[in-house]
Amino acid sequence: MSKQSSIIYEGLLVALGRESPSKFFISVILFVIGDTLLTKEVLSMDLIYIPADYQLVVVIIMAVLSIFGPIVSGLFMKGESKHKFDEWESKYTASMIIDMLLTPSISIIVYSIIIQKWIPDIDAVAYIILLPILMLAVSFYTLKGLNEGAKALVEGIRNLKGDIEQINELK
Repeated sequence: MSKQSSIIYEGLLVALGRESPSKFFISVILFVIGDTLLTKEVLSMDLIYIPADYQLVVVIIMAVLSIFGPIVSGLFMKGESKHKFDEWESKYTASMIIDMLLTPSISIIVYSIIIQKWIPDIDAVAYIILLPILMLAVSFYTLKGLNEGAKALVEGIRNLKGDIEQINELK
């Protein structure tokens, strides 16, 4: 099965409720970045791709979501946290501020690579609609990595890889 068809298959599993959308999303990002880096196509790409005449709209979206993305992700993690409230506040406040700085830069670079590699003829409206979704995911996983550490992030990716291998075995 080709790479694209396996991604489509995983997308169908998400649509049917058999796979977590966040796991699917992060697997697609990791696959695209890994494939792009291995084929060295990233050297011939623009570092940042924004559709012509939409720079202001993209900058506004990025500014708003660089603040609200970490806050929303932090509130979600607060609800999922096993720590006491006071411990959570001190630990997550600093990492949310760092996440506010990292989210826009990581998001636009990852998004530019994905767009140029897989969807080079994307419509500007679709670009703008997908950007906030990507930024929320990047914000969540950046906050997760900052708060739970690299070990938890690697463990999550390892679990994701195991889930993908189980899906491939089901085929």
